Amino acid sequence: MKRILLLSIITMMTCYSAAQKRDTVRLRVNYMAEFKEYVEDKKLQTDEMVLDIGHQQSRFYSRWHDFRWHITDSLIARGASFAEVQGAISDYPRGRVFDNIYKHYPQKDRLTLTTFLLKHFYYEEALEKPVWTLIPQDTVILGYRCGYAEGTFRGRKWRACYTEEIPVSEGPWKLGGLPGLILYAAESSGYFSYRCIGLTQVRGAVMPVPKLKKHVRCSRRQLMGMIKDNAKDPLAFERKLGLPGIAFDASGKPLKYPPRTPAFMED
Repeated sequence: MKRILLLSIITMMTCYSAAQKRDTVRLRVNYMAEFKEYVEDKKLQTDEMVLDIGHQQSRFYSRWHDFRWHITDSLIARGASFAEVQGAISDYPRGRVFDNIYKHYPQKDRLTLTTFLLKHFYYEEALEKPVWTLIPQDTVILGYRCGYAEGTFRGRKWRACYTEEIPVSEGPWKLGGLPGLILYAAESSGYFSYRCIGLTQVRGAVMPVPKLKKHVRCSRRQLMGMIKDNAKDPLAFERKLGLPGIAFDASGKPLKYPPRTPAFMED
């Protein structure tokens, strides 16, 4: 299996310049993510994340959120009712991460992030990499010999394990820039971590591109500001977006949400 994956990666690298305009997925990496959404959270949340790596681009997303979204879109296109949609997706885990991160999109060295925060938003920015220092230490993850590295990225410190047996300078979330694929990464506060749980060779799958027509464009800073507003007062944030912004409990009394502090992965 390791040999097949390595040959696939070598083919991917040699075909880089000859790739078609629509990229294809060659390697799929699954990670178990643990994270805090809010500083006040007592426990870490979990989600299964997927990194699809193509000839030129990559995409990082929640497996279950993406799966449920595709089912919902398909059923709505067939005219299904709200109850039918809810019944169809109820058997599958609920994804906790709404972000989709596209690296080298819309062009090389650019990054596009799409998300859902009551409405669809997206931003585009330069593709930046952490500043890494390689550590003289090694380990084995899923049968792959890995080296260690420590680095900083936008205000947070990370420790990562990467394998040169898969010579792709990629990793989960916005991490990358090491001599091989990152199979494990943990942030120093303990708020965020990614652990590889599987790798799969993929043949013939087209790399999706974000459909941005129904998305509102913003900057990373603007999105972070909206996340703060939503955490401080969700109902006021709804009204700000032109939504009703009204909620009641079982007895009919207006709900009040305590203000919370988002746990951002970057400054």
